[in-house]
Amino acid sequence: IQQAGALDEALRLVANAEAGPLDAFQRAEVDVLRARISFATHPGSEAPPLLLAAAKQLESLDVPLARDTYLDALLASQTDPVLAVDGRGVVVLANAAAVAVCGMPEAELAGRSLRELTGDGALVDVLVAQGARLPVSEVQIGGQRFLMETVALHDAGGSVAGAVLTLHAPQRLGERISALQNHGA
Repeated sequence: IQQAGALDEALRLVANAEAGPLDAFQRAEVDVLRARISFATHPGSEAPPLLLAAAKQLESLDVPLARDTYLDALLASQTDPVLAVDGRGVVVLANAAAVAVCGMPEAELAGRSLRELTGDGALVDVLVAQGARLPVSEVQIGGQRFLMETVALHDAGGSVAGAVLTLHAPQRLGERISALQNHGA
């Protein structure tokens, strides 16, 4: 949708589809499209509840699509930047916060190497050598510093197939620690 650069046109087409007679599955598909358009135009806004509602509708109609839609909702609701990379350190998926930090549409971000995003040529080598499980480390992306947490992704055979990287802004960590300290006060 974003690649075409015609989000307004996509919304108009969705509205036209909604006006016609739709069965339950078609209604759910239209709701998923509306949510994904919302996510593309206003990341973090109304997309998570729209995606959750669409996933709920799909549960009895298409279990794999419902699962994918629930995962989209989970990713859309994360406020910290999250990137999924393959075994070569190439981005395959990013949430809205990561898209904003990197300053490029998700369609452009997918396929980019961590080397290119961080300027750290050794990061991918270390990530692969350590089985995609690194201690929390500092990285710089989009001119901002983050603490990066990694979780390995394994294929069916148990081999490391990639990783999920969560980027924590230092000031947000401070806010969280402060909230914990003040919670019991």
